[in-house]
Amino acid sequence: MPPGPPDISVVVATRQRAGRLAALLASLREQELSAQRFEVIVVDDGSTDQTDAVLAAEQEQGGLALSVLRHAGGGGPGAVRNRGWPAARAPLIAFTDDDCEADPEWLAALLAAWSGDDLEILQGSATPIEAERAGQGPLTYTYDFCEPNLNYPTCNMAYPAALLARLEGFDAHTFPRTGEDCDLAWRAFAAGGHARFVNEARVRHAVVHLDRTAMLRRAWRWGDAMPAFARHPELRRQRLIHRLFFNWSHWYLLRLLVALALPSGRSLWPLRFWLGRRYVEDRRWAPGEDRPSSQALAWNVVVDSVEMAAVIRGSVRHGTLVL
Repeated sequence: MPPGPPDISVVVATRQRAGRLAALLASLREQELSAQRFEVIVVDDGSTDQTDAVLAAEQEQGGLALSVLRHAGGGGPGAVRNRGWPAARAPLIAFTDDDCEADPEWLAALLAAWSGDDLEILQGSATPIEAERAGQGPLTYTYDFCEPNLNYPTCNMAYPAALLARLEGFDAHTFPRTGEDCDLAWRAFAAGGHARFVNEARVRHAVVHLDRTAMLRRAWRWGDAMPAFARHPELRRQRLIHRLFFNWSHWYLLRLLVALALPSGRSLWPLRFWLGRRYVEDRRWAPGEDRPSSQALAWNVVVDSVEMAAVIRGSVRHGTLVL
C-alpha cells in the first residue's frame, strides 16, 4: 500500500550555492520529525556549479523524500518558489533558503504550532550560524531575529497550501528581485489571514560575504521592494520607522548629514555630536572593532546612501514615499 501524503512539505529555491545547499539538506536529514512525515522540494534556478552533483548524491543516498525541479524561466526567487510549492503534497508548506541550516526541531515545531486553520501562517526565528557569527562586518549580511519580523522573509515561513493557492503564490511580476516574500504575507493578511510566531522553529542563516560591488548591488535592489508599501498601508504603518524611513540606518544617516551641514562653531558642537553619534554607534563594523576607522565609516555612508537613493526612487515610482 503506497504511503499517504506528508504532513509538511519543504520548498527551497537554489542557485549557485552547492556547498550551502548540501549543509541545508544535511540539516533536514537530522530533523526530529520522522522522515515519512515530510518531503523536500528543491527548485534549481539554472545553477552551473556543483548543485547537480549535490542533489544527485542526496537522491542516491535515500532516506530523504527529495524531489528536484528545474526552473529556467527567470523571474527571480518568487518565480522559482512558484515552480515548487504547487508540486507539494502536504497541507502545510514550509519555506527556507539555500543559505540556511535548520535546527533539528524545526519541522516538528511548525507542525505542533499549526492549528490546521487555512488562514494561519507561521514564522520562526533566524539567527546567524554560530560558527560564522564572529565574521560579521561591513561586507556581510545575515538574518538575526528571534521575534516577529514584519518583512516575513521566506528563510523561515510556513503557509497552508490552500492559502497559497488562493493567493496564487508569490507575485514575481511586481517583485522580480526582492520583496516578494513580504508582499505574500501582507496579501495573506488582507485576505483574512493571521500569523503566529513559533520561537521553537529555528533556522540558522549564513553570514554571507560579498565584495564591494555586490554589496552596492544588494543595496540598490531594495528599491524593488517599494511596491509593497504602496500596496499595503498597514505594512507602512507598522514597518517603517517614524512612518517614513526604511531602516534605522537611513534615519541616523540623515541626522549625520544634517550634523555635517551645520555651520562650524563651538556653540553647535553639542548639537552636531547628538545628531551624528547614533549613526556611528549603531553600525556594525569589522570584527573586534569597537570604533570604526574613517575608511569603514565612509564605506557605510556610501552603502546606506545608495540604499536610501534606491528606496526613494522605487517608492516615488510607485506613488508613495519612503526614505
